[in-house]
Amino acid sequence: MENETYDPSNPKYRIACGCHVTTGTKIICWLYFLVYVLVVIQRAINFPHLPMIFVGIVIVPLSILIFSSGLYAVKKEKPIWLIPLLIALVCFNGGKEIRDL
Repeated sequence: MENETYDPSNPKYRIACGCHVTTGTKIICWLYFLVYVLVVIQRAINFPHLPMIFVGIVIVPLSILIFSSGLYAVKKEKPIWLIPLLIALVCFNGGKEIRDL
């Protein structure tokens, strides 16, 4: 344990698809952000009401900050910055699961 050093090529840092953990995190962040942008565009087209526009003005910058915190965490290797992304992913996805019960 005391002589362990970080070796990024170690197979324990590979995920199911065979890519490195940091690459997987980047992919997840960008995919969630892309899906989020598409949902916002779809809702803006289908519900062009003024209150929805104000909600979008507040939620879109907040979401950009959340998703960019995940990318920042990977780039600077600071895992503490993954916490907002993980909380958001659990709340958004967990909320859908609870609502469906």
